[in-house]
Amino acid sequence: MHKIINPPTPKILINSIRQIGYSFESAVADIIDNSISAKSKNINIYFPVSTKEEPYIAFVDDGNGMCREEVINALKIGSNFEGERSSYDLGRFGLGLKSASFSQCRKLTVVSKRDSVLSAFGWDIDEVEKSNDWLLYEFFDKDIKNFPQIDKLESLEKGTLVLWRDFDLMAVKLDGEIGLHRQLSNNLEQVREHIALVFHRYLNKKVSIMINNDTIIGLDPFLEKHLKTEGGKASNISLKNQKGKDFSVIIQPFTLPHYHDLTDDDRVLLGGADKMRDSQGFYIYRNDRLIVYGTWFRIRVKSEIAKYAKIKVDIPNALDDIWEIDIKKQKAVIPQKLMAHFRKTIDDIRSRSEKKIRHKQIFEGQDSNRIWNKKTGRNGKESYFVNLDSKFIKEYVFENFEEVNQSKIFRLLEIVGAAIPFDDIYNSVCNQNIEIDLDEERERLIIDEAVKMVKALVDMNKTNVEKALLMLLTFEPFNRPNIAAKIREEFEL
Repeated sequence: MHKIINPPTPKILINSIRQIGYSFESAVADIIDNSISAKSKNINIYFPVSTKEEPYIAFVDDGNGMCREEVINALKIGSNFEGERSSYDLGRFGLGLKSASFSQCRKLTVVSKRDSVLSAFGWDIDEVEKSNDWLLYEFFDKDIKNFPQIDKLESLEKGTLVLWRDFDLMAVKLDGEIGLHRQLSNNLEQVREHIALVFHRYLNKKVSIMINNDTIIGLDPFLEKHLKTEGGKASNISLKNQKGKDFSVIIQPFTLPHYHDLTDDDRVLLGGADKMRDSQGFYIYRNDRLIVYGTWFRIRVKSEIAKYAKIKVDIPNALDDIWEIDIKKQKAVIPQKLMAHFRKTIDDIRSRSEKKIRHKQIFEGQDSNRIWNKKTGRNGKESYFVNLDSKFIKEYVFENFEEVNQSKIFRLLEIVGAAIPFDDIYNSVCNQNIEIDLDEERERLIIDEAVKMVKALVDMNKTNVEKALLMLLTFEPFNRPNIAAKIREEFEL
């Protein structure tokens, strides 16, 4: 056996790194992670207000700073780190600074100050492509003094400046009406909301994060200080990492106040009525930093009755491998050992959320097999609504759409349900001028969909045709006698 060195091609690899899949917000959050890991107390994100300046984004922190060798290592693709990771470290693979930055810009520069000495290095993707080599620029005083916001770093005893320039990927997507400066400004407004949520524990206790000197206020997704927020008992579960060492995972359920018990400020904090449904589910924190939120991990689907249900989960970075935390720190997978506990917690908290809703309004004839249902409000007036807890709707959306799109589908159904033309229907009924039976085309659509659903259940070896039909034909609209008969005819039953 003979060994040879087979290094990656730099210009290919660096462009592959750019396509890992960061959003603008997640890329910014990754840079903030590094600042927090460096024990920064103040982090400021700057961008040019004047269109006369070259577009840039500059991150300035007052953390520990780095010496020359440490800056070089930090900019290495797969930076070298030896020894135990500290419990407060928010890093993951030694790629975050580079992968997050390259996903947004072609020029990445890092200037760090320690012991009154400035060390500055940078990547230029144009140079890497031209030379097809890992040629890192080193900058000296003459270059450094021209960097945007360098004066902010120079005024600090120690700290780091991360500079993004040449936003080629963003520029390509611009339309003719919005320039790059305006797009950066718009993106950073979205970043503000993202930071307020993802880093809310830091913002509310120990770190100040600003955009152009404007301080960001943390948004607590649980409204823990609200008198009507109900916090359940926290569970402490021991979980072993890959080295066999025990670490704690802390799980605590919360039921938020009913929408009518919220102030206008509370509603703003939660993003409004539409986001309350979207934001239900688990909130996974890693070292106080929110990683994944507003998801039931496909254990359950989002529903109207569960919109006040949230579950807080705290994990240490020592369990990253067990939770399969990805490089962007945006995804996680529940360890199998915790699945049973998670299911029980979900069922309990969703039940509490349902009780809170039913306490405020009376539902009549609730049936999970029906697509439309009726409720009576506290004023005694009745209203009809699309039953988003219908078994058919939930299973259809759950099976055919990723969770990121499920909430959009449910919101669309809510809007459609709120737009019932009552007056027209009333007039048509009074005039006996309404068609109740389905026309041939719509009937065919329903039958074809039923056939697909039955076959899918059978193909997945979940059941046989007869049992699948028995289950499906309990749902609206498949349970109408004439439609049920035609569906059975498709299977010659």
